[in-house]
Amino acid sequence: MAAGAALPVLLSLAACGSVPSEGPLASTIELASDNAQFAYTVVDVDSEVANLLAWYGTSVFEERFGSSAGAAREEIGVGDILTITIYEAGPDGLFSTVERKQTPLQVSVDSSGRIVVPYVGSVQAAGRTTAEVRATINTALLERALEPDATVQITENNSRVVYVNGAVGAPQRVPIATSGNRVLDVIALAGGPQNPAYESYVSLSRGNVEARVLMQTLVDRPSENVFVRPGDRIFVIHDPQTFTALGAVKVPGQIKFAEERISLIEAVGLTGGLADERADATGIFVFRYEDRALVDQILHRPTAVATKGEKWSTEQVPVVYRLNLKDPASYIVAQAFPVRDKDVIYVANASGVEFLKFMTIVGGLREGVGFARDIKRF
Repeated sequence: MAAGAALPVLLSLAACGSVPSEGPLASTIELASDNAQFAYTVVDVDSEVANLLAWYGTSVFEERFGSSAGAAREEIGVGDILTITIYEAGPDGLFSTVERKQTPLQVSVDSSGRIVVPYVGSVQAAGRTTAEVRATINTALLERALEPDATVQITENNSRVVYVNGAVGAPQRVPIATSGNRVLDVIALAGGPQNPAYESYVSLSRGNVEARVLMQTLVDRPSENVFVRPGDRIFVIHDPQTFTALGAVKVPGQIKFAEERISLIEAVGLTGGLADERADATGIFVFRYEDRALVDQILHRPTAVATKGEKWSTEQVPVVYRLNLKDPASYIVAQAFPVRDKDVIYVANASGVEFLKFMTIVGGLREGVGFARDIKRF
């Protein structure tokens, strides 16, 4: 094989993209945004975009389980223990004596939701309030007792409970207080989370509806910390937030958040910074899915730069944010740009690096051709 015969092979390698690379060039990412099979939107990050991202938040628990409408109506349920005290005006009544004018009774709500009260009989209790049951008892005793007056209290709440499990101090059934409890309240009553709020997710199930949010969101946005309802199931999951760094950084890989919030500049710092000898500082990219409503806000700003791929039929839109760190102002913007859980941060290689890799392959093949020729001569 003549040395000159290697040239077509090398050109073919270059044309086919066979030069080893850790990822696409910046120009490739920009062009691929028009790909018909998988279009995505490329957004140039400025201070306005960074601020929109920092302040934007969706309502998950509030939207699916209702806003802060207050505690649910306190209804009696199956399995509850009630204390019923009946007072009478005279000493010789059904429930009174000379020594005392009242008789306390403790009754349990049976599986059919009913209780039995002497001289009253079977009374429906489940699904009703203590005031409603009290009124029924008083009405039934009017013709039997001396000016009867009953009180009804739930002394053991076995039906109005929330089930809290997962990464908490003491998984258990948590009774709901008369005034109502919110999600964070019952988690605290179950021993609290075992891990920081920014590493914990809360899954709430109510009937056939289920949703999951980062616990830190419940702390930061009180409207998401909704009231719980009887039968709710809460599961706390330890799932640390991470981002993945790829391309021309010193320490690529999956990296755990060091605190509850990190900015893009802090994330780049956690990778050890850009690999100076091969990084294209004009091509810092963040890949993520965003809510369609947020993307609409970004792309329809008066100063919007990139509007590629605006053909979305889903609520989650693939977005690539682009930052040019050769512009000093971008460092300020990067401090405000929030990194999210499962983001992919990619630093493009400089085009010159790809050329050097190509020339290295050229040199290697030429040496190989010469070596083969020497063997043949031998």
